Amino acid sequence: MSKRKNDRREAINDDDDDDWVEIDYPETDELEADEAPAPRQPAPLIRYADDEIVVVEKPASIPIYPGAHGELSLPGLIDLPAEMALVGIAEDEASGLVIFASPAGRQALQAQIADGRMTQRYQAIVRVAMPQRTGTIDQPLLVPRQPWGHVRVDLDRGIPALTDWRLIEAYAGHALLECIPRTVHRNQIRSHLQAAGMPLAVDPTYGGGTELRLSAFKSGYRPSRRHAEKPLIARLTLHAESVELIHPADGRTLSLRAEPPRDFRAAVHQLAKYGRLTGGAESS
Repeated sequence: MSKRKNDRREAINDDDDDDWVEIDYPETDELEADEAPAPRQPAPLIRYADDEIVVVEKPASIPIYPGAHGELSLPGLIDLPAEMALVGIAEDEASGLVIFASPAGRQALQAQIADGRMTQRYQAIVRVAMPQRTGTIDQPLLVPRQPWGHVRVDLDRGIPALTDWRLIEAYAGHALLECIPRTVHRNQIRSHLQAAGMPLAVDPTYGGGTELRLSAFKSGYRPSRRHAEKPLIARLTLHAESVELIHPADGRTLSLRAEPPRDFRAAVHQLAKYGRLTGGAESS
């Protein structure tokens, strides 16, 4: 059996001869590759549940609904009752909070979205040179019936769509935004950000890349002679951070928040360390 590595001095070190970054995701990454077990699959966490509403904190690796081959999806993993349906915006490859509701609850929450009483907040790492501080993307979207169809801005045939955003932090060629969808359409945030010239950093379908690497923004980056560069994040750079709504049954305010997972935090940390341009507003 291969020996365990003796030390972990390969992390970022400005005095070293390269800029290789050891991304400490699996707890087993001290093992050599041939003896390390497969990383544990993160599991969804039910944050709130009753007869009307279920709120789940979803890892990015778990799809919301089964694919063509019947892959295990979020409702199956949490034994969601069949009558519960999705409310609000959710993306298969995004992390964070997903809301389901009963038929009556869904109708009530859709009314709250329409009049602004239900609010979903997303964090988004985007590609942009010099972002403004705040903005509203008011662009009609053409949303195909097919779930795989590409959503795009269409001024003539699109349906009204509105997304507010504000700058949290600006970096070299990138930014961290808070996005609040005011309407609910499939892929709304992704297509709106692309149309506004600041696509998600990782989103090949809507103008982003396939992964975000340190070499993309660190000035004077030096590749390692010993290690291939690992991506900081290689999935949709979108996280459903919080939701606030009025419970349709008893009228109390329900407010939930989910911290970004490790890959998202790692990307933001490295952007802040090597690419920060200006301070932004604190996340609310």
